[in-house]
Amino acid sequence: MNKLPTADEILNSVAPTKSKSAYDKAWESFLVFCDSNLTPGTEWDDENQPKEDNFIKYFYHLRTEKEFKASSLWTTYSRLNNCFQRRYGKKLQQWPRITLLLKQYEHNYERKVAKIFSPEEINRAIQLHYSTPDWILRKCAVVLAYCGGMRCIELKSLTYDAISRDEEGVWVAYRAGKQKGEVKKNKFLVPYNKTEPSMCFATRVIQYMDLLTKSLPDIKDTDELFHTCTKSGYGKAVMGRNYIHQIGQKVAEELHLENPKTYTGHCFRRTAATAAANAGANTLMMKRHFDWKQDATALKYCDETKDRARKMAKLLTGSATATSSKTENGEISSQVVATTVTKTGSGSTVTKCSHSKTCTAVADDGKKVFNINLSGNSNISLYFN
Repeated sequence: MNKLPTADEILNSVAPTKSKSAYDKAWESFLVFCDSNLTPGTEWDDENQPKEDNFIKYFYHLRTEKEFKASSLWTTYSRLNNCFQRRYGKKLQQWPRITLLLKQYEHNYERKVAKIFSPEEINRAIQLHYSTPDWILRKCAVVLAYCGGMRCIELKSLTYDAISRDEEGVWVAYRAGKQKGEVKKNKFLVPYNKTEPSMCFATRVIQYMDLLTKSLPDIKDTDELFHTCTKSGYGKAVMGRNYIHQIGQKVAEELHLENPKTYTGHCFRRTAATAAANAGANTLMMKRHFDWKQDATALKYCDETKDRARKMAKLLTGSATATSSKTENGEISSQVVATTVTKTGSGSTVTKCSHSKTCTAVADDGKKVFNINLSGNSNISLYFN
């Protein structure tokens, strides 16, 4: 009978291969700190395990000397917690004072997020008058990241066979990121714009694919999609993640936007989510397209839209929005624009307005204006034919 592996060997064999090195590095850094500052020469084993005091002092060291931000501290906490569980079968949550310390470090902390492009700026980006292989690739990446709301890791892991075409446009199939090891395939469409070909998103993807195929006729379906640029096309070496991460910055520089460096790798995903929310996408649609697990993430974008603020203003102030100004005789004049209208049997539109002073009622088409003097708090129905 074959000898069974140890529990440590079994757990290490099933650890996520992509992130295992980052987790192990975080744990080794913690042990080096303990050996240098707390307990020199200590051999950590089942009998002698790291204590709460070790972790608290380590996080204090990261915050005060290494100047870690709150988000980086939580990332380190997660990695150390995972390693602690695999090695000793215990969780850091058994010591609530550690999380209490990290929450205190969040005080007055403003999370840095990537800036977003407006839809107009995205259109300007794909219409930039550059036809070099560099910019053909960048425009393709902008379109894919924006239309798919893709993360950098998802964009980087796209393969040649991920792209297919039909009469609607370009279909893109990709493996979703941040799934904790689960393999999940997503798909989205980059449509044709036949009315305005100069603003066609699908054309940018096709242009890159055609040049890539011409440059590398022997490219395999499983090869990565983005390759390094040459003078006339693309080489066999695949594009690095730093290049893809900096595409937003390069685009912002060409569009002469402020602080181009703030358009980091996540900018196109945030741009897509903001544009979708502004266009009226609901929470369920947002969760499905962007592959979010929590409603709160989608609600954050929906809550930040101007339409939400406008709807709430109408609910709180009534069906009409009013602006007031002084008249020549000193009276307050309000212009009431009707938002709630009904059709009468004769085809007229009935508009209601009320005000205690001089009321200027404007029809929905903005052409017919009537001035009515109201002696008190009155309601009046106006019939516009």
